[in-house]
Amino acid sequence: MQVVVDCPRSRQRTSSGNVPRVKLTRKSRFRIIANRRARSTITGSAPASSSSSSPAAAVVGCVGIDGGGAGLSAPIENGTAANLAAVTSAKALLHVLPGQWTKYHAPAVNTQATISKAAVASTRHVCTWVSFTLANDATGSAQTLLAFNLRDGSTGAGTILASWTLALPATACECRTVTLTGLCIPGTVNTDMTLETAAAPTTHTAASVAFGGFSAT
Repeated sequence: MQVVVDCPRSRQRTSSGNVPRVKLTRKSRFRIIANRRARSTITGSAPASSSSSSPAAAVVGCVGIDGGGAGLSAPIENGTAANLAAVTSAKALLHVLPGQWTKYHAPAVNTQATISKAAVASTRHVCTWVSFTLANDATGSAQTLLAFNLRDGSTGAGTILASWTLALPATACECRTVTLTGLCIPGTVNTDMTLETAAAPTTHTAASVAFGGFSAT
């Protein structure tokens, strides 16, 4: 028996027009070969309990295993040491976040740090990492608690999604940096997303902000 896997639509037909009921068992052996049209052929023996007397082929729906890329078809392989050590990604279906972006602002001392990812129609921004810094110049000045806010909106507006606080002593060239990754903080559809300090730092202190993520409909 031959089972042809056709991605566009789930269909089952035999050469005689019948719809076979095929029960696959652990004893059946199959080999999957994907071609560049996301169509796969699975070959093997059907069990004796098949309701069709002469099932020439059965067509069933599936998801293409070659990612739809022309010329990228390859057999499914197991996780042997040799396969894991291979330096090629030709047989890998990679998961990549859509619409990735990065924004940053590093102004001079005594200036509010603020940067926004502009709104996109019918699209939601999702923050996946943030980084922010407080640093004194060669003179230095004491910096009391200063909040760094991730906002669902433009600068100074919108809901605060997350907030972090830093402070500095009056030591010259003193610096504090925080970087957080692995986040997944969604904003609202068709809305700016902003990372900023709540106010300007002191006379001899500079603040900087950077963040990134992806946008999806």
